[in-house]
Amino acid sequence: VALNPQSTEGGIRFDGALETTQFLLDGVPEAGNSVSWESSRIEIREGSTATPLVLHLQPLLTRLRVQRPSQADLAIEQVNGTVTLTSPTVAEGQSPLLLSGTLATTQLTLSGIPEIASVLTWESAQIDIGNGSTLTPLALEVTAQLAKVSLQRLSQGDVAIEKASAILRLAQEESPQQEQFIRIQGPVDLTGFVLSHGPEKKILLGCYRATAKIAEGSRLVPFDVRVPTVALEYLYA
Repeated sequence: VALNPQSTEGGIRFDGALETTQFLLDGVPEAGNSVSWESSRIEIREGSTATPLVLHLQPLLTRLRVQRPSQADLAIEQVNGTVTLTSPTVAEGQSPLLLSGTLATTQLTLSGIPEIASVLTWESAQIDIGNGSTLTPLALEVTAQLAKVSLQRLSQGDVAIEKASAILRLAQEESPQQEQFIRIQGPVDLTGFVLSHGPEKKILLGCYRATAKIAEGSRLVPFDVRVPTVALEYLYA
């Protein structure tokens, strides 16, 4: 830990860097779950303040894992980027935690979505988090660019996608029965889409480009995504 706090009339400003190895946090995001990573370096950039809370961060994490025995497990080889966390002062109630910036990931694996045996992977991604997004409560405006995406062990077969882009809105909500779920909606654009089946990878469907829109009311967790229409584009010799 190397921090440089400075007291000013406007509050406490600081910058510096935090480094960790073999980090493990139990009970996050909920009881029975855990978050861990092999190593990290988080630079706190100039202009960060403790009161009010404004953090300009440049994180670099390797071998990040989120284990959720009752749901999906997540593993990412590397995460880096530039983000800003802000907690504005409000007159009443709990202050929201605002998040914006850009994150890049490599070698992501997410198991258990959309089916228990399914595995979602991608080789690399850039994720832009729009201004006005919040971590608490969770409400994100996200623009994502993904490369070499695969979705394996679906009941219909395996999916491979050369490139994918999307503009998505994600929000955590609670049902009248107090069940937590994450809503998702927005347009998706896929390039180089192939659906195959069996060990011999027999192609059931292949197209140059597919566009669709995830409809309002869809859920990411638990998975229930509704796509009313899909447009397919083929290349002809």
